[in-house]
Amino acid sequence: MGRRVQYGASFVSLPVGFGNTPPDPAIQGALFYNSDTRTLNIYDGDGWHSIRDMHAIEINSNTNLLVNKHYWVDTDPNAGFTVTLPANPTKYDKITISDKNNSISDIKPLNIDANGKNIMGDGSDPIMIVTTPGASFTLVFFDDVEGWRIEHI
Repeated sequence: MGRRVQYGASFVSLPVGFGNTPPDPAIQGALFYNSDTRTLNIYDGDGWHSIRDMHAIEINSNTNLLVNKHYWVDTDPNAGFTVTLPANPTKYDKITISDKNNSISDIKPLNIDANGKNIMGDGSDPIMIVTTPGASFTLVFFDDVEGWRIEHI
């Protein structure tokens, strides 16, 4: 049941759920407020996710990345592969990349194609090459000059 408070202003009343009991039916795009975790959650077709959290996706081949996703990368059994950042990111878009099982290496690198944008303010080489096993980091887009910045390592 949604909660409603009216002070003369417009508002939207959302269903309220507790813990792992979101309202039914779960249709793509549905929202509910989780009163246990105090988070707004959305159903994306794969499950309920807090909108402040990044949805996790496992990849093991060339992939066009989407913002607000956490990519768990497995370069085995490949000899590495390339992921491509979005062509038209907006300020503060985030992408997190983590090495799923320490498979990234000099022999199996993860290549990150900036797709025409800068990485760390440098546009001289549009590819960032990750060779550190167990690497995990977040890229945040700032603007067309600075481009993608490494926020967390």
